[in-house]
Amino acid sequence: MVFCRARRADRAVGVLLRVGNVVFVGQPPAARKRRAKTAVGILDHFDRTLSAILIGNNLVNIAASSLGSVIVILLAGEQWTWVSTVVLTLLVIIFGETMPKIVAKQNANGIALRNAYIIRALSVILYPVIWLVVGLVHLITRPLHGDAGDGDPEEAASQELQSIIETAEDEDVLDEDRSELLRSALDFLREMPGQLLETDTQVDPDAEVSGVYRHVGAGGTVMRPTKEGPAMVFNNVKGFDDAKVCIGMLASRKRVAALLDLDEEHLGLEIGKRFENLIAPEQIAEGAHVDCQEVVYKATDEGFDLRKIVPAPTNTPVDGGPYITMGLAYGTSPDGSQSDVTIHRFSCVDKDKLAMWITPGSRHLGAFFDEYCQRGEDMPISISIGLDPAVYMCCGFEAPTTPLGFNELQIAGALRGHAVELADCVTVPQKCIANAEYVLEGYLMHDETINEDVNGHGYAMPEFPGYTGGAKVCPVIKITAVTTRVNPIMESCIGPSHEHVSMAGIPTEASIYKMVETAIPGRLLNVHAAPCGGGKFVAIMQFKKSSKNDEGRQRNAAMLAFSAFSELKHVILVDEDVDIFDMSDVMWAMTTRFQADVDLITIPGCHCHVLDPSNDPAFDPTIREHGIACKAIFDCTVPFDLKKNFIRSQFMEIDKDKWAKEIAF
Repeated sequence: MVFCRARRADRAVGVLLRVGNVVFVGQPPAARKRRAKTAVGILDHFDRTLSAILIGNNLVNIAASSLGSVIVILLAGEQWTWVSTVVLTLLVIIFGETMPKIVAKQNANGIALRNAYIIRALSVILYPVIWLVVGLVHLITRPLHGDAGDGDPEEAASQELQSIIETAEDEDVLDEDRSELLRSALDFLREMPGQLLETDTQVDPDAEVSGVYRHVGAGGTVMRPTKEGPAMVFNNVKGFDDAKVCIGMLASRKRVAALLDLDEEHLGLEIGKRFENLIAPEQIAEGAHVDCQEVVYKATDEGFDLRKIVPAPTNTPVDGGPYITMGLAYGTSPDGSQSDVTIHRFSCVDKDKLAMWITPGSRHLGAFFDEYCQRGEDMPISISIGLDPAVYMCCGFEAPTTPLGFNELQIAGALRGHAVELADCVTVPQKCIANAEYVLEGYLMHDETINEDVNGHGYAMPEFPGYTGGAKVCPVIKITAVTTRVNPIMESCIGPSHEHVSMAGIPTEASIYKMVETAIPGRLLNVHAAPCGGGKFVAIMQFKKSSKNDEGRQRNAAMLAFSAFSELKHVILVDEDVDIFDMSDVMWAMTTRFQADVDLITIPGCHCHVLDPSNDPAFDPTIREHGIACKAIFDCTVPFDLKKNFIRSQFMEIDKDKWAKEIAF
């Protein structure tokens, strides 16, 4: 989809970054900030900057020519001055023009930054000459371009920038559809009433971000009071002057649908259909601007501390540490033949270490990591944060819908209609998502583990079932670099919020629909992975019985749902007249169309999810191992031959146009 006005703003940013992007490598954060301001100032006064460079360049050339001639005359006489001319011409062409420009093209960002102070100093020293030159140029060129002083300078600049953008688009330099950015998604939400709340009030990332957002729009299984509400951006984060924190981007089904340009009630079905047109991710073009690498912090830099670079919040005061909750890990198999991207929680346990929780047996990256461990090797990995909503929505798919080696970024490509762009990491042999706000690079260590609780409370963080889970011993990621955009936006979520429901539940819906539709076509009308189950534990399936021969097929569909998503615990089957998104209506169906002794089907001893605290021998001695559950089917459908006895009360159809005002009230 295209985000209308948001796209325009994003394209403008893209143009500016292509014109004057800067990368800060190998410097302390304070130095980077000073140089960033210098670079921006230079870019803002381009005419002066260009004049300073050209004047300096010509002064050096003239001085070199004069000095060369003097030396030749002193050594060989005036008849040999032509030698000086030839030699210096060649030297200037090679070392003064051609080679510097080739090198600058290959490393424009770094060179521009390292010379920012020199250029600024040159601009100050030569200011009288520059003022004269720029004034004469403007005087000479005014008749050619009209009187530039008659209009608004900002408007003129805006028109010029728009002209650049349009030209770039015509030449396919810019992608017309750059909606796949967190920033353009936020701009899009700004145009939607009630979907984005921004605040300049300073917030402490230690528990306060989540404490505030709980009341604004967390929803899900979060402790009440909470509600579904807008996404939120904190512009003033304590301890992080140049960063923002975004939370709740996907904490609303309505918002997800708008961001993906899909129907709200059939998100799962629509995404499931996109499997027919998968588009694999692609490497970004060589030499192209890489959004996520505008600023580079290497672990070898003096004072490096990822906890001071990445504003990872804690959800509660007793969290084990600051957690990255919206980080997508990208990894490959040891032989490089398979790749995958999955979402995990990462605890910032040290200045250059993360603890990575890998749900046992349910993540492809876990299978890759096992292979690396067997070989005694560390696994190169990248963690991308602050992404296109479509990328986040694709990462919740699991086997068998997405078998081992299936890169879920293909689904995001299908949703957007073009490939997700990948870039090479700076310090490890791995890929990352090119338009991320943050990327953490490093190695998942084959021989090192650590307790994710560094605060000593014994807890990890709030998990999607709604409970704060105990801390776990996890594999360690040794961080080698953090790369970011300029003024990056940290994206986070509350573990039990509706945001988890969206990222886990909508892919669950798609997986169930895809599986059932293949086996029993045309009968499953819709499916909803309910918020009460965190998008994983409960599915409500709307099944249509077209004839008496369909009786019993609804239960087959439920068993297929368990096969499609192994972590599913309960399936509730309802008829086509029940609103599956209204839990009160679902409970009505269970109350009036369900008899436990005939309509409850239990399947004990099945693997479900380790984060369900009831799936434990301590809860029930018949449970053999933690993570084992009794799956259940609640068949709340009416037997086909009794349908006439279960017709809901029919009300008068009214003229909705006539009563539009009253209905909307």
